[in-house]
Amino acid sequence: MALVMPFKTGLFFILLTRFKLRARTSLLASLSLSNYSEFGLIVGSISVAQGWISSEWLVVIAMALSLTFIMAAPFNAASHSIYASISGRLKYFETPNRLPEDEPIDPGDAEIAILGMGGVGTSAYDEMRRRYGDIVIGIDFNMEKVAEHLKKGRRVFLGDASDSDFWKRVEPSKSSVSLVMLSLPDPRTSIFSIHQLKDKGYKGQITASVRYEDEIQILKNADVDAVYSLYEEAGVGFADHVCEHMDYCGLKH
Repeated sequence: MALVMPFKTGLFFILLTRFKLRARTSLLASLSLSNYSEFGLIVGSISVAQGWISSEWLVVIAMALSLTFIMAAPFNAASHSIYASISGRLKYFETPNRLPEDEPIDPGDAEIAILGMGGVGTSAYDEMRRRYGDIVIGIDFNMEKVAEHLKKGRRVFLGDASDSDFWKRVEPSKSSVSLVMLSLPDPRTSIFSIHQLKDKGYKGQITASVRYEDEIQILKNADVDAVYSLYEEAGVGFADHVCEHMDYCGLKH
């Protein structure tokens, strides 16, 4: 039964690409679906209880299911590396048409791009737009979050900065963007984004936010122009807010 896994994975990949999904998305989904479902074990238990099959078959099903999980685990762990190594061949299976979220991103006259529109990214977007006008765009991988931003009048595009194919949808060197602000939760994704921007010929400034102090030097080593420590700067901002709105600014030492 476990020997059927490669054929099952390939079948899922072909089917998903026929639904206009990109090769990367199809591969990752196919690898995730390659092992047998534990639902089969539930059905087997019911079958044994009803007397349709002997209990020995339930043991066989359990062993086969466990084996497929063991076999699939290393491939899922290395799924991104696998795609990077064979992406050229996998793209032959893609259809000519693209889903709306896979269309090229046109930043228009935007000069500031914010990658990661969570709480920090959204606050940065609103503040930069307040200061410089409607020259800001945001990018986020969460479709529901993007739809929410669009309803609120923000120019936000759907995209995953950790996806190598995403960077083929953008041309930073040909746009008017001169400042990229990375508000991403994982510093590895920020570093990957920096490398992609450099490889694309981007010459503007790059800034990044980090949550932990040990991540600051990691980002600086990646040639980022400025690093913003969320926890350190939050304390400074909190103190400034108190001084601005209360009477403690006049305290003497």
